[in-house]
Amino acid sequence: MMLKLIVGYLIKYNRRKRIQHRTLTNQLYKHFLPYLNSIYSPKIEDGDYRGYSLREYRIITKLLFWHSHLPWIAEVHDCDDFADMRRLLMREFMPYAPVGVVWLTYTHPLGTYNHALNFFLTDTYELYFLEPQTNEIYREPRLFGKHMEQIRLTHLHI
Repeated sequence: MMLKLIVGYLIKYNRRKRIQHRTLTNQLYKHFLPYLNSIYSPKIEDGDYRGYSLREYRIITKLLFWHSHLPWIAEVHDCDDFADMRRLLMREFMPYAPVGVVWLTYTHPLGTYNHALNFFLTDTYELYFLEPQTNEIYREPRLFGKHMEQIRLTHLHI
């Protein structure tokens, strides 16, 4: 019953702050600029999005805790699959939410790692990253909770 009430509340997106395509593009460039090594154009599918608060994102993330407990299987259900599925699940509960997937390359003294994460933009244009395999929310992109030295954006899809 509680889940139904929360979903019903979140679906009333018409009262939500409208985020236009141009505004979203500008905000993404602003937030992702430190991670860009070259000119990159984010893939933005829709013309308009709706703003949700950080609190609402946290609620939905907690409701989707089961997703982070699915088994990790190399090349079958790995980081990009977790991120793609989480994006779709969050958009199911939060219509028109600016939730996306970002692929990053982390350079660390022990090697280079490629990893897919989710990100979302709040109604106050704050950018957060979500690790879909652990359900953790960060302000800066991390690799399983560890801050990495060099990060390069390789792909962005919202």
